[in-house]
Amino acid sequence: MRIGSMFARGSCGALKWATLLGVVFALGAGSASAQIERKGAAGNWTLAEGETMDVEFTVKTRTADGFAGGTLSFLVFHSGGDVPADRVSTIPRTGLPSVTEGNSDVVPGGVSQVIPANATGADVDATWTLKTTLLVNPDLDAEDEIGTVRVSTSATATTGILDQTGTQYAVNSGNVNIGLLTITDRHEQTFVWVDGSKTPAASIIEGGAPASVGVTLRAVPTPTNYVWAMNARTSDSSYPLNVLSRGNIQIENTAREQRIVLDPATSDGDREDTEVTLTLYHAGTSTVVDEVTPEVFEFVDIHKLPKADKITWKAYGSKADGSIDTSSEVTSITEGGDPAHVRVTVDRGTTDYPLGEDIEVNVMAGEGLSTDYRTEDTPLTFADGASDPRKVVGTFRVFAQADNDIAMEELVLNLVATGKTAANGSGEVEAEKPVMLTITDETTPLLTAVTNEELEEMVDAARMASAAGDGNDLWTPGEMFNLDGDDLFDSDSAVQVAATSSSGAVGVSTQGSMVMLEAMEVGTATVTITGTVLSSFTSSQTVDNIASVEFDLEVEQLPLAITLSGPDDMNLAEGRRAMVTATANRAVTADTRVELNLVDGSGSPADYSVEPIMIMSGQTTGTTMLMATEDGMEEAMETLTFEGTFGSGMKTTNQVTFNIWDAAVPALPIIAQLLLAAFLAVGGYRRYLRRR
Repeated sequence: MRIGSMFARGSCGALKWATLLGVVFALGAGSASAQIERKGAAGNWTLAEGETMDVEFTVKTRTADGFAGGTLSFLVFHSGGDVPADRVSTIPRTGLPSVTEGNSDVVPGGVSQVIPANATGADVDATWTLKTTLLVNPDLDAEDEIGTVRVSTSATATTGILDQTGTQYAVNSGNVNIGLLTITDRHEQTFVWVDGSKTPAASIIEGGAPASVGVTLRAVPTPTNYVWAMNARTSDSSYPLNVLSRGNIQIENTAREQRIVLDPATSDGDREDTEVTLTLYHAGTSTVVDEVTPEVFEFVDIHKLPKADKITWKAYGSKADGSIDTSSEVTSITEGGDPAHVRVTVDRGTTDYPLGEDIEVNVMAGEGLSTDYRTEDTPLTFADGASDPRKVVGTFRVFAQADNDIAMEELVLNLVATGKTAANGSGEVEAEKPVMLTITDETTPLLTAVTNEELEEMVDAARMASAAGDGNDLWTPGEMFNLDGDDLFDSDSAVQVAATSSSGAVGVSTQGSMVMLEAMEVGTATVTITGTVLSSFTSSQTVDNIASVEFDLEVEQLPLAITLSGPDDMNLAEGRRAMVTATANRAVTADTRVELNLVDGSGSPADYSVEPIMIMSGQTTGTTMLMATEDGMEEAMETLTFEGTFGSGMKTTNQVTFNIWDAAVPALPIIAQLLLAAFLAVGGYRRYLRRR
């Protein structure tokens, strides 16, 4: 069912009743039917296409004495006339169209009443109840409609039949309105974009002619009375509707289709393809027409820069006169020598290029040092020419300049393309493959450094030897190793060395040809060792007697280990205490707690008490006191073996064992008592000596 129905649809196939018993046809001046008046309120009915409705009404007649008999016939039909103005509109969202298709919408219902002869000697008044059926025909549109239900006389045998005021009924007399009938349509109004009507993708380009891009909208089924008014809008103001498509889009019976066209932007200033969505709205509102799926146009930007793989190059040598020698392709240039001629090709293609605009290609330093080279004839400009596929070529020269580094170097130059028309947008494209040339130096150096592989082997061997003293391969604070400059540099003359460190993690010093390296603190450092040959020899190189090596060193933290120890005498009588010491292999970096756990022995936790040991940050030792519990019971000697745990990983220490002796000496044999007294005396004497 289309939008705009003002009455609810009845159930399909239901039989409707329109009871008009209160309608009286009364005769007045002129013909009888012209004076018919409706009595009571009019009916308001709703039928769906294909449904029927029974209509009942009453007719009053009068016949004179001597009337020979006759027939009075009526026609009940649906008409577009006399519908209140506030109920009618051709706009689907605001009202219903009145019926204009005539009786094709509703099959009229005819009914006849036989009027008997009158021989009574006087006028005879009678009231007749009549009934007929209306059938709603389906039509081809999808529109609800509203019209007037009317009754008119239609039979020919009416002579002598009067109404009760004495007026003769006439054939095809005027109509009496008895109510309004709304017809709800069974079809759904849809709108579709016509297949094949959208502009081909190859023609949807930025810079196209006005109204060159569009699509056709079709109403299905074709409207009959409604006028579907809509507005079209685009999602990008750079691609507006053409003047032909602005304002209302009118879809009605005489124009079931309408072409909607856009004006492509001359330049939208972004150098990127643009997606433009065409959406329809109900006229005069911001409400989207849900029946029409928005259409999307993909505009190709004709101001895009060439793709990265379309910017290519080749390098050539020079002829004797300095011009390009295209028969000699080169991969290197010599410091202070002839230049390389780099020929750059830009494939502008047919669509992926800035139409009507020059391209500029700049040459920019990549990974090479900017002081190692200079260029001439840059930047390159590639002018726009014919619109057919083409490749444009430009050439620049690159020279290798003499510097303080006599080693072979790699020169990397990036080719970066930009458009020269600012209005077409910013942005740049870097060639997929940069210009890469090897810079060679023909000067013979006075000294050379070892290769990186040889340097790495030397440093690793010396560092490992330095770290071997503590049983691990970590280079930790306090460890040192030396490197001999004579091993690092090759020269026919004596080499003087200098060394620097990039951080305080590694300390460096030199003496003669020796370099001393010391691990100072946890961290990393880059060490640079420079060798210099003191000679009166000079060459075209400004620094041909200097070479250097560079390597990284890491100073690591020694893994923390803690050892437990007790007093010299590990015998302890009940009620006495002894000191337990925890010693770390290095200063701890945070307060460290060492828990003492009983792991073995004949004693139990009831035989002692002890607190954890705390080693404070920056310290190497901590202590606690072990107290032997005096329980007043006679017991044999017991042992307590402790092990320490520390850190988040619950690392363990070594074990220490104490002998606990009972304080109730009389329970021991005489000889044992004497021995115990001797042990205690010796222990006391030792403590006395330690205190002195």
